Amino acid sequence: MHRSAGWLSIVLACALAQLASAADQNALPAQAAKAVELAVPYLEDNGEGWIVEKKCISCHYVSFMVWSLESVRHAGLKVDEPEFARRSAWSYANGKSGGLEGMAQMILARPHGKPDAKLEATLLDLAYTIAAQQKPDGSWPAGGQLPGQKRPPQETNEVTTRWALLALHSLDRPKDDKLAKSQAQALAWLKNAKPGKSNEWYATRLLVEHQMGSAPDAQRLAAELLAAQQSDGGWPWLRGDKSDALATGQVLYALAQCGSKLNDPAIERACKFLISTQQPDGEWLVNSTKAEKKDNPRHTSNYWGTAWATIGLSDLLAAEQSPPREKQPSARVAASKK
Repeated sequence: MHRSAGWLSIVLACALAQLASAADQNALPAQAAKAVELAVPYLEDNGEGWIVEKKCISCHYVSFMVWSLESVRHAGLKVDEPEFARRSAWSYANGKSGGLEGMAQMILARPHGKPDAKLEATLLDLAYTIAAQQKPDGSWPAGGQLPGQKRPPQETNEVTTRWALLALHSLDRPKDDKLAKSQAQALAWLKNAKPGKSNEWYATRLLVEHQMGSAPDAQRLAAELLAAQQSDGGWPWLRGDKSDALATGQVLYALAQCGSKLNDPAIERACKFLISTQQPDGEWLVNSTKAEKKDNPRHTSNYWGTAWATIGLSDLLAAEQSPPREKQPSARVAASKK
């Protein structure tokens, strides 16, 4: 009897642990949604402030306000719709004011579904402007303050080139010779890219391989990115640093586009990291990516990181409802290989 009671205790303990785990998983979507909702006013107010004061979309501010809030809307969560419509219209009308990176971000930030004729014309204008700025070797050099980041300039240029490539590819215009040629040239230049030092480099590499390469290579890259997850559940922007919301949001965005779900153990840990590190005002504190800033949180890096954390969480929540917008690997363009 005593031995049976011991086995019964073990079985009950295991059952209770399983129930607790299931309850925790069921609570995670609600917790993630709450974190997103808390970030929305911060993103709205500070994005509006940048519009009023700077009158440009920047490469890490207003474009990310539009992108993050559109992701929130796609996840079925609330934003101030009249104000979002006004700010979004202003942002697309001024889409070239953020330089190359800002234009690519505005393309990726567009609403889900088929755009109306006016927005479609704006998106194509941005795309052709991006293509016109491509260097003869197929690359797009980083602009604005990005060359001052604390990683090799070549790596920053590779990341910029991938974001531009992803923006053009997302428009899905295979018969547009100009855009197709631009993408092919970018992929050819990226073939010789060496492994980077930032997790953004790996996230963009994964996205390109997923959309334009082979499924096995994309799966391998996803596994490599997951292997770089730190013990606290997050990823650092620069490998070897502390985890932050910027890199964690970028990685979650990339993994969500590749089919990861909220109940995946690694994704669950990452979401918990973001939820636990969010500030009461909705923002996340993020050290600057610039070498000269001495690894201190800055208003700009906080906003950038908050936007990315919101995008990552929102896209995971949206994926619970519908497939992601990004397409499966295309046979039209060969992916870059190491």
